[in-house]
Amino acid sequence: MNIDTGRLKNSVTEFSYYLKQEECSRLDPLIRFGSEGLFCKGELLCKGKDVTVEGTYEVTCSTPCDRCSEEVLRVLSGDVKIRLQPLEEKNALKGDLELNVNDIDTEFYTNNKINLDLIFEDQFLLDYPLVNVCKKDCKGLCPQCGVNLNHSSCKCLLSDKDNPFAILKKLQL
Repeated sequence: MNIDTGRLKNSVTEFSYYLKQEECSRLDPLIRFGSEGLFCKGELLCKGKDVTVEGTYEVTCSTPCDRCSEEVLRVLSGDVKIRLQPLEEKNALKGDLELNVNDIDTEFYTNNKINLDLIFEDQFLLDYPLVNVCKKDCKGLCPQCGVNLNHSSCKCLLSDKDNPFAILKKLQL
């Protein structure tokens, strides 16, 4: 969703929309959104040329478990708060600058356009867990035969010589 900042004029503008998976260009292809997509809602607070985006997102998504490849279904939600300024103001700053705490959440927009899709996609990607497992004690797959060890056991014999981490058993902690 693109916003024309010229139409905001010192106001508060509410928005809500669904961001579809195919509109997220940087999303891992293994992450699949539910049928409706990423629900984004919030408000744009405009003061002069500065715009603050405050909102939330929520999505039902699925991805394969990192250990056993079974589907993991989860509901994720998060908050978005970011201050936007025209890029021209950034370019006008010269010399040594001192940043303050508020500057960390400042981004820049060009041509009087703000792309909300990128802002919400960025926040979703930052909030998305690095490790995705179906359950904390997931046993994963047998490295030799590939059977899901959560559902059955196998007859494979794993020796320490096949395991590159076997030497760690000798560590005295």
